Amino acid sequence: MKTHKAPTESYTGEGTSTVICTSTEASYIMVNTEEIAYTEQEQKSIECGLGFFRPRWLQIFARKEVLIIAFSLASIAQGMFFSYTVAVISTLEKRFKLNSLQIGVVLAGNDISAILFAPFLGYYLNSWHRPRWLGLGILMTSISCFMTAFPHFIYGPGEELDEEFFAGEEVYTNVSESHPFIENDNLCGLKSKDPCSRPSDGEKETGPALGPLVIIFIAQFNVGISMSIFYSIGISYVDDNISKKTTSVYYSTYLLLRTLGPILGFLLGGKCLEYWIVPHKTPSISNKDPRWLGAWWVGFLIIGSVLVVIGIGFALLPFQLPATLMREKKKLINFITKEKSKNPHDGLCLNNLLEESQRQPTKPTLKNMMRVTKRLFSNRLWLAHVFNCSIFLMAASGYRIFKPKYLENQFRQTASEANYYVGTVGLSATCLGTVIAAIVLRWARPGPRAIIGYNIFVTILFCFLYLLKMLVKCPSLKASGSPLDGGYDGGLGCSSNCNCIAKFSPVCSEDNTTLFYSPCAAGCTMVDVSVNPKVYRGCSCIGNFSTASTLSAAASVQDHENLQFGTATKGYCPDSCTSFVYYVVLEVIGITALATGKIGSTIIHLRAVEDKDKGLSIGILEVFLALFGFIPGPLIMGKIVDSSCLIWEEKCGIQGNCWLYDTDKFRILLHSFAAGLVFLSLFGDLVMFKYAHLLDLYGDRDPVLPLGPLGGSSVDKTRGSSEEVKIAE
Repeated sequence: MKTHKAPTESYTGEGTSTVICTSTEASYIMVNTEEIAYTEQEQKSIECGLGFFRPRWLQIFARKEVLIIAFSLASIAQGMFFSYTVAVISTLEKRFKLNSLQIGVVLAGNDISAILFAPFLGYYLNSWHRPRWLGLGILMTSISCFMTAFPHFIYGPGEELDEEFFAGEEVYTNVSESHPFIENDNLCGLKSKDPCSRPSDGEKETGPALGPLVIIFIAQFNVGISMSIFYSIGISYVDDNISKKTTSVYYSTYLLLRTLGPILGFLLGGKCLEYWIVPHKTPSISNKDPRWLGAWWVGFLIIGSVLVVIGIGFALLPFQLPATLMREKKKLINFITKEKSKNPHDGLCLNNLLEESQRQPTKPTLKNMMRVTKRLFSNRLWLAHVFNCSIFLMAASGYRIFKPKYLENQFRQTASEANYYVGTVGLSATCLGTVIAAIVLRWARPGPRAIIGYNIFVTILFCFLYLLKMLVKCPSLKASGSPLDGGYDGGLGCSSNCNCIAKFSPVCSEDNTTLFYSPCAAGCTMVDVSVNPKVYRGCSCIGNFSTASTLSAAASVQDHENLQFGTATKGYCPDSCTSFVYYVVLEVIGITALATGKIGSTIIHLRAVEDKDKGLSIGILEVFLALFGFIPGPLIMGKIVDSSCLIWEEKCGIQGNCWLYDTDKFRILLHSFAAGLVFLSLFGDLVMFKYAHLLDLYGDRDPVLPLGPLGGSSVDKTRGSSEEVKIAE
């Protein structure tokens, strides 16, 4: 691109030379049809690189396609962080003995920081070099990933696990034999030590861990700041650098790629949870056992490493893309030419207007920020959109966080199976919905009322689907000999003398139907650790359906009086419930419908405010989403989940995680609360529908001069039903 002095009284536009005005010497050249020259400052603003590192080969990446891919990759990796965190929640609860409310408080850390910083970051950083700040934000997310994994390296996998799940070389034993691991197998007649006695030398007290809570909360708080940077200025940066006529195409591409983030996070969570918390060890229980602890920490290290690479690459993008600068100059030139042809003596000076358009943005100040904030809060359409999103996300965020736990307890899915389901179903449904929306918006170009009207339909459908999912269930889990039946032997006479403890360790009778609260509650006196999962024998509450010939060789040397009793296998009984299929179908319908409306909803938000206000509007939206959506949603849902718990792990009066839920209560409260909130959000859609005529979604209306600097053109969009809507492309 050449740079030289502008000729006096000459300009070529659309192939025709036109005299515009007399200009003094300038450091830029006006156009001719094939070329627009830039000032030195403009040339630097469109170059990829950092400092003196601006090699020629790097400039090929200064394209909108690269921008969309880079922004999508960053969103994918950051989305993986959040969904992976959700995927391993139940494991974190079991490992550090936490309840759902505590988890909800910890996960609210990122929303708290968004409330504190998002508006200021969105306003002040929007006028700076946005790609570099975006790169910094991505690197901050990578730090949060590593911090979240720290508790595993600081506190280890849990020393009690070595005693409980690693039996050494012995393969068969009963309560008359002395083995360090027998105590943890909860056998009948075992005299366990007082769980509230002071630990001996070398032992550590166990209970809810405060340290991991603090570390994970700080990591979440930090990621809230980084995500505020990423979305408040990232979305406006992308929107400023693509044409409004093709916004739906590029944004749908971004959404399709970004969809992979949460999906890959759940899939990665499912894969990591298949391995034991210490991956090189093999415990005596399977991953179907409710006490299984997967390698929750591995995924955070993987995601953090990927984010480091993406963050460095993103910081190398230019202040603005060359195509964006050229488009803005051409648009201004063509507009002036058009106006000059109508009135040759109106005094418009091309060079003066170009100089005006190149002026630096007004320095952001707190006073100007308050003025913009006042303008936003007088925008009824924008306020209605904020209300709709906040209330809807209060339901969706709480439901999403506890959905894997719900699937584990309602449909007896393992943690890894639940995460695979959430990932695969979400991926297919979201991709389908996004493709449909992109095609419709690009070629049918529906008006604002049509888009908002469809969103009203989606909201009503989503509410109805929550109510339908409330009806999909499996039979409630009944554990014989549970404390709910009276005492820790459940009032069963067959195990009344077993001296059982409170620990929940479910075993399934050999009939594959009857579930017992623990081996002790089933009256089992022997355990075979040569198989995985463990097999308990001599169970006085279970009839012997086996013959002596089917017993292992090790069993044949045991006291024959035990052979009259049956066996039990560690873990839950096989479940024949098929209702899970219907739940999946309803989920696919809901996610697909939601995805079809997401692109239009985002475009409406961006077009509902002035271009120069986009950064602050997104920042304030983040505050409302956090304050009324992401924070209260998980906290309320966590309280609802905890209220449906039947059996808590307790030690010395200290409550740990929940072992057994009232699945009927869990199901009804979870879905009815979500359905009520979604219905409430409908009022925001109705207000948006009323003011939809104020929007220009595709940049069809003429711009109003003077155009502000790139990254924030001075245009008015929504001032009232009787005023003209003014939008710059």
